[in-house]
Amino acid sequence: MSHEVYKLILNSSVEIDLPAAPAFREVEETDAEQVLRVVEGVIGEAAHSPYYSSSRLRFAMIVQLAARYVSTLTSKRARILDVGNAPGYLGLALHKAGYQVSGINVTAAWMGAYPSPEVANLFDVKVCDVEKEALPFADGTFDAIVFTEVLEHIAIKNPADILPEFRRVLRAGGKVLFSTPNVCNLSNVIALMKGSNVFWPTEIFFGSTDRHNREFTPAEVKKLFLEGGFKIHEF
Repeated sequence: MSHEVYKLILNSSVEIDLPAAPAFREVEETDAEQVLRVVEGVIGEAAHSPYYSSSRLRFAMIVQLAARYVSTLTSKRARILDVGNAPGYLGLALHKAGYQVSGINVTAAWMGAYPSPEVANLFDVKVCDVEKEALPFADGTFDAIVFTEVLEHIAIKNPADILPEFRRVLRAGGKVLFSTPNVCNLSNVIALMKGSNVFWPTEIFFGSTDRHNREFTPAEVKKLFLEGGFKIHEF
């Protein structure tokens, strides 16, 4: 694609209804940045991996959201359920920020993804496939659920049928801290216009259990949670 076409897209007068960017402070100036530096001291070389590097801003934002919405929920140490806890980097950041974190993973194989057994032990990790099983926790156990970069992996069950379990294990007023890839982001739009697929190459897509089954638009995400009985505080 030429630069001229690319500029034409960016300068178009067509109005698109997209959510405003969240009003986070600069990451470098936040307590979240200090927390992540502590995490990086624990995980060592893994802090330089492509996964950690590409996820670092998301980790910081989730820690900030927890400080904004979860810390004020309870006078005692707040409990957070981290859905898809491995490799534990975000869970470790929340732990270092002062929360009591429990983790679930879809299979026991993910236990090998943690930087050390000591890190995994922080989360009392349980195996639970949220598409097939009820969450292994009593009603009202948690002050918040972290559900970040997991929705796109849901494959065999309607995500709307999973949200009631989230509501069950959350206490009254509990929060869900959520993120998922935006399928209509500009890089995907440009890829499609160039004739590329926005999903993974076929040689690695089929057979992978870690692939994205479906990515969502902002409107679909909002509809999912509103119809699931949640009130949206930030979008």
